[in-house]
Amino acid sequence: MSITGAVFIITFSICSIAALFIPFAGIVGYVLHYHTYPENSWWGRGLASSGVRFGLTVSIFLFLGTLRNLPHLQYRQRLTFHERLYLYYLAWMLVTRGLTGLQIELDYLDKMLKISVFILILTHVVVTPTLYSHFSWLMVCCGLYLGYEARLVPASYYYEGRLNGGVGGPDFSDSNALAAHMVALLSFAGVQYFRSRWKGKLISLVSAAFILNTDVLTRSRAAFLALLVGGVAALVWIPRGGLRTILPVILAATIGASVLIDKTFLDRMGTIKYEE
Repeated sequence: MSITGAVFIITFSICSIAALFIPFAGIVGYVLHYHTYPENSWWGRGLASSGVRFGLTVSIFLFLGTLRNLPHLQYRQRLTFHERLYLYYLAWMLVTRGLTGLQIELDYLDKMLKISVFILILTHVVVTPTLYSHFSWLMVCCGLYLGYEARLVPASYYYEGRLNGGVGGPDFSDSNALAAHMVALLSFAGVQYFRSRWKGKLISLVSAAFILNTDVLTRSRAAFLALLVGGVAALVWIPRGGLRTILPVILAATIGASVLIDKTFLDRMGTIKYEE
């Protein structure tokens, strides 16, 4: 077993056991496994053959720990209005599939049900500014990890000049899925940049650079459009006095883009067309 694999096992074990007493530790373990996914990593080859379902294991510990500590959690209500709407939507999908035979992929339903459990736990555990800050930094670090891994993958992970997955878990198995997730992680890096002192700003910028580089490697047009819309929205809704803070970021992003973007990326973005 590699050193990285041993570190993962130790971290995973600590997070799983600690989740029984501190549910947030289980969230950390679940998110780390989701992004690193040792079963598909070179450093986790020995773990893949162990037969242990790491995601399921930490989820069980997290679920039990949440139930055990439920009376002590600081959430305000059992289910919020939006959480109820989401659960109603899932129930409606199941009912319509059963009654009408509507062809809804069971894999999608299964994934949404699994995500529902984690989201409900997340919204009932991460309920303080401190825990939210810890969770945001966790996502920033995961973006840095995925971005770093994306730079190291061999040419076999590319298809027609695009990075077609190959990093992280099975949810990032194609270029568009990976790019979409990286765009989501970029928002955490942006938030932490504005909330942090210079050390935190530096970490956020480095993570953002690796995230943007991964999006460039995927050549995803949807991610490109999402970044454009997000950038405009950030400028429109930036708090008063925040423009002075964001200008250096815009300058750094412009310089970085000129280095990262190549002709292949520009040619693909040039295929974006508006159709009525």
